[in-house]
Amino acid sequence: MSEDVRQLVNGLPPGRLVGPCRDPHPVVWMSDGPVAHAADWWKRLYARRLESGLYPILLEYPDDSFEPAGGGYGAGIDAASYLRSRWTDDSWPPFQEWPGLARPAVTSTDVDAWAGEVASAVARDGRARCLALVQVSRGADAPAAVGWSGMSNHMTARELSAVLRSWEDRFGLRVVGLTS
Repeated sequence: MSEDVRQLVNGLPPGRLVGPCRDPHPVVWMSDGPVAHAADWWKRLYARRLESGLYPILLEYPDDSFEPAGGGYGAGIDAASYLRSRWTDDSWPPFQEWPGLARPAVTSTDVDAWAGEVASAVARDGRARCLALVQVSRGADAPAAVGWSGMSNHMTARELSAVLRSWEDRFGLRVVGLTS
């Protein structure tokens, strides 16, 4: 872990490093519990994500099941192929055959500001007041990087990251948090 990252982690609310935090595993830091002004923390850390290499994630609860995993975070999984494999004739909305991925949308010029608004909304509603930092270059990789099991009844963390990556690219999605 670099000295810059060590200083950043030392300036955070009470929390801990999770996992081995050395190659090939990412650095993962998690607050010990709810953080006062969690959305403000998220916004400050999000603004520094490129400089620090740590992507902030809001959590409903501290997640003791995080298992930091190295690797491509599902980069080898094609989102279109994955979603096609899950499509059935009775999927909603109904189509005669697999319609393919939705076309890319014209995104807002400031998706980062919208992400900050979402962070404020979920923190205000009490759905996400804990904080994590994950050493990934994009938020979509965070579920796979931490081994998040919140979707395990439906897909693996790597499959989820592949789908989120597709949404980042096509719709300007920004991952703000994870909840069970």
